[in-house]
Amino acid sequence: MIPTRIRSFPAVHALALAAAAFWAGAAPAAELAREGDFSATYCFVGNSATLVESKTDLAFSFELTGPVRAETPGSFLDMTSVHCVGLGEIKGGTPSGTHRCQFMDADGDRVFARFQAAGPKTTLEISGGTGKYAGISGAGETQSPVQVQPGPAPFR
Repeated sequence: MIPTRIRSFPAVHALALAAAAFWAGAAPAAELAREGDFSATYCFVGNSATLVESKTDLAFSFELTGPVRAETPGSFLDMTSVHCVGLGEIKGGTPSGTHRCQFMDADGDRVFARFQAAGPKTTLEISGGTGKYAGISGAGETQSPVQVQPGPAPFR
């Protein structure tokens, strides 16, 4: 669920890539793993718009940005920034929706991802990248311990 006003909140996403991730071009200073699990902490700030139809039904859109810190320093997407836009709905208390994100590292190289939520399950597709991430691909599921309710988000 997305709040009417998003202030700042931490979120932890654990991502298990189902397909091998690969990229061409110059290798970074520390060689990144070509496949495996990824776990990171995000801290988003942004805006959303919400249309409330009832206590269990609403529609929303959002735009969020923030830093990403991988659980393992120096690993995939550590110290990147993320920019996401998305939309969705909650119907009968069950969320669904889609959002796209771009992760950008200090060199300006990007990774493009699409998230699709259906109930408690969110799937991820890594659809490409630029620079050192050109040709990257992958898929998996995300998990988040954060469950945000409609309304102003509390500071933590």
